[in-house]
Amino acid sequence: MLRIKGLERACVVFSDRAAMGGDEAIPEWIYTALTRSNALLVLVLWPDAAPAIRAVIGRLREDRLLFWSAGARSAFQACRDAVAGPDDPLRALPESDSS
Repeated sequence: MLRIKGLERACVVFSDRAAMGGDEAIPEWIYTALTRSNALLVLVLWPDAAPAIRAVIGRLREDRLLFWSAGARSAFQACRDAVAGPDDPLRALPESDSS
């Protein structure tokens, strides 16, 4: 993750299949990846994404997302369902509407 901190790209593709590791927590990895784009961010979520990843993605503001299909919107709603669930790594933190 240190390699990409501070870098910006016009287009970033984030997949829940991306290798996330090291000492950092999943939320920090996702935040770092999602904030590298200065123009276009594409999220690729698989149906069997880890609940922790879904919970972090589920906190994104829906009004700032463009869904490619009804299935994509449904996938995002499934992510919303993971927020505050037992596998949510951010469950104990106060919610913020600034995402």
